[in-house]
Amino acid sequence: MMPRRRTIVGAAMGLLGLARVSDANERSAFPGRPSLGEGEYITLSAARLWLKEATDRDVARFALGEERRFVVDQASRTLTLAHADGENLGVQVEALGSFNPHNRTFRWAWSNTSVDPGFAEASEAARAHPDVEDFPSFAAPIFEASFDECRDLVALATRISGFAGVYRAINEDHVSVFLAYRQPSDAQIARIWREGRAPELDVSEALGTIVAYDAAMLPFDIEYRAQIGTAVTPAAAAEARARILDDVSRRQLEAHRRFWRRDDDYWDPSLSWPSPHDSQSRSLLLAAPRRAGGVYVVRGSGGHGLEAFVLERFGDGMRIVEIDLDWGAGLLLP
Repeated sequence: MMPRRRTIVGAAMGLLGLARVSDANERSAFPGRPSLGEGEYITLSAARLWLKEATDRDVARFALGEERRFVVDQASRTLTLAHADGENLGVQVEALGSFNPHNRTFRWAWSNTSVDPGFAEASEAARAHPDVEDFPSFAAPIFEASFDECRDLVALATRISGFAGVYRAINEDHVSVFLAYRQPSDAQIARIWREGRAPELDVSEALGTIVAYDAAMLPFDIEYRAQIGTAVTPAAAAEARARILDDVSRRQLEAHRRFWRRDDDYWDPSLSWPSPHDSQSRSLLLAAPRRAGGVYVVRGSGGHGLEAFVLERFGDGMRIVEIDLDWGAGLLLP
């Protein structure tokens, strides 16, 4: 597998601006995010939904998220997505802003002197758009914010500036640079899929397989929780855990292997609670063809984050063969 390397080349390294400001003592130098009015809250919520729909579309349309490396060039305003098989796809981009996790600050690209003015036009256009003229968050150049707040701001900026979606370019300092991208051409997309793509029947069946897999696995986690919950002391909890592991884990593994096709035990399950199989905590479920063959089914569940299952067709239907740990690092998903 091609190693995932994240590269921002040339002058674009300067886009990060505050990438090396990580001293906790400097946190007080930045203002808090301006308070949201009702109108701004509603508009940002709608933009969040729009971004999810746009991302779902492009995951299926041109395999967004499957790339293993990216390169950004400010001068040409391009984002190049490099795949493991050597295929590259280039899209036009502009910078919106950046999030520094070290001091939890968001900075608009229009306020960053390290960004070429031409590369920050979308950011500037969003700032001046009449739909946000009363939104303080678009007028303030830099402020403390959570990552989710940054996602919503760049989603709205992308939408009102006429771009197709947002890509998250992560540098070596773990700073996220948010790029608004335009759609690739039909010819580019055709080249991406020249080896073919999974038929809609496989995509639909793969999605159903993961739903059935979760339904089959959840009862074992519930049983685990119930039995552990009856123990009233640490020693009793350890004894209870030991008693159930042999029985519940054995039955869980039998159920697991009905859905998986692998020759090793790398992805064998373990009992846990909260359960990743609980549909009540699910934040995302999407299915899309995979360039490398088969189908991705991406599931988000509570505190377990995203899991990108890889499914292929066998004689008895679609079966899970892998979880792609490198999938989707450049995407803004719930």
